Amino acid sequence: EVGQWLVAIGLGAKVDVFATNAVSGDMLLELEEEDLKGDLTLTSLQIKKLNKDLEFSKALEDGSAGGGSSSEEDAAKVKELEEEFSKLKMDLSAAEEKNKGLEEELLKLKAPVEEKSDPPPPPPTKPAPSQQQQQGRPVVAGAAGGAARGAVMGAVAGAIVGDAGQGAKIGAATGATGGALRGLGARRGRRRAFG
Repeated sequence: EVGQWLVAIGLGAKVDVFATNAVSGDMLLELEEEDLKGDLTLTSLQIKKLNKDLEFSKALEDGSAGGGSSSEEDAAKVKELEEEFSKLKMDLSAAEEKNKGLEEELLKLKAPVEEKSDPPPPPPTKPAPSQQQQQGRPVVAGAAGGAARGAVMGAVAGAIVGDAGQGAKIGAATGATGGALRGLGARRGRRRAFG
């Protein structure tokens, strides 16, 4: 009962903590702020929300909430909330099922790629000075290559969660940073080699 109430007021993430501590409805009414913060790990804002909703629930029980609304109105509101809660539970189940299917599909897609992956290339030899001049700017090249790889990986990840465009942007930014860092490392290595 307490768990359902926590979900209804938007504190569903705390259901397990309350259950672990065996908090019943009667016990909840007796808890002090330090109990809520310490043992039940609620933030100050969550405590304010919980207390406000507790007061509202008490007022409903006393029949004084909502400016003296009728029991028919209260019953209709309760029914509406129960229906919304039921719909949210079904949506959650559907989302979890979709997530499971996507995870399985991702594993299937990863398996052939991992099987086909080429053996690592042989370690590079130190280029002669003339080759170094032809290689251009390793930082810019590394950033560009990293951005391209990151955009592709980000788009795939974004497609899985529903926003390929945003995933590509995030992946490109992350890949560009990683590529630039690899390019810096390569440039430092060349400078050391050619002193």
